Amino acid sequence: MDQLANDLQFFLGQFDLKLLRPDGLWLLAAIPVFFVIGLWMGKDLHWFRRSLVQLLRAVLILLLAAALSHPVKVSKSKAPAVVMLADLSDSMGPEVRERMEERLQQLWSERGDAATYLVGFGAQPVLLAGPDHRRISLPDQPRKGSDDSNLAAALRFAYGLLPAKHDWRALLVSDGEQTRGDALAEAHQAREFGLEVSVLPMMPPRSVDVRVEALHGPGDARAGETFDMDATLYASAARRVRLVLRLDGKVVTTRRETLKRGVNQLQFPVTLDEAGWHKLALRIWAGDRYGQNNKGQLMVHAAGRAQVLVVQERGEDNPLRRALEEVDAEIRLARLRICPRPWPS
Repeated sequence: MDQLANDLQFFLGQFDLKLLRPDGLWLLAAIPVFFVIGLWMGKDLHWFRRSLVQLLRAVLILLLAAALSHPVKVSKSKAPAVVMLADLSDSMGPEVRERMEERLQQLWSERGDAATYLVGFGAQPVLLAGPDHRRISLPDQPRKGSDDSNLAAALRFAYGLLPAKHDWRALLVSDGEQTRGDALAEAHQAREFGLEVSVLPMMPPRSVDVRVEALHGPGDARAGETFDMDATLYASAARRVRLVLRLDGKVVTTRRETLKRGVNQLQFPVTLDEAGWHKLALRIWAGDRYGQNNKGQLMVHAAGRAQVLVVQERGEDNPLRRALEEVDAEIRLARLRICPRPWPS
């Protein structure tokens, strides 16, 4: 019976099946016993009915033996392949990056036989280490494009690294401050591709907070002129930050500043090319704990040039025209070709 069980296990294995309790097959030994008993008890029956009863009895015993042996579906496990995505953007301060490097080195030493890759990313991802590397480290100097963070591009980069016929897994190590792409949509796409994405948050210390206190602009801005927008910023500790100023949704200024502890006063030159209302939006990228207060907006109205129509009989010099040119008015000249006669008295 043991040999029969082994042969049956081998046969079922070709269909990804396995018997958890092969001892249940011993019930099959009762089939000959019930066959002999059936012959003695059914000797008065017609041979057709006697054969049918014997067949049904054998099928019942076979089903009971199969149930007792507990057959299960076996899923073949795949070897894991892991890619660790490290956020190297400017929002990850030195303290956070140091903690991230220590954690990644610990995970790398515990990877075992899994094919593991290390990818660093800012605006664009780059491969830092592969399965052949015994030790890893993060670059000391900021890479090109570190002023942005594109989590979605890092996930797309992982698709091309992970080998086929493996259990794909990705570990995203970041503060979650993305400036490009749509990480949430890409994570849903990764699930459809069979990539399991996990997140290891690396948040800055809670004691650090940078925020926009106020933005001030002129009350009488004019189109075409340049003015200074005053920004009042607060930092709970000295911090190197990146400032992005947008005018009507378009980036007009990007610069880096080292904020001192306390209140900081900064100025941004702005030129409004067209008349009307304009929105100025300032964003601070500081990698601090609370990013909700790192934004500020200001609405500024720009007055256009005054438009004056000057009607004169002839094209000679006009003192009114000279006066309007001095105040930068937009002048349109028109000649009066027909002069109406005075009404009779």
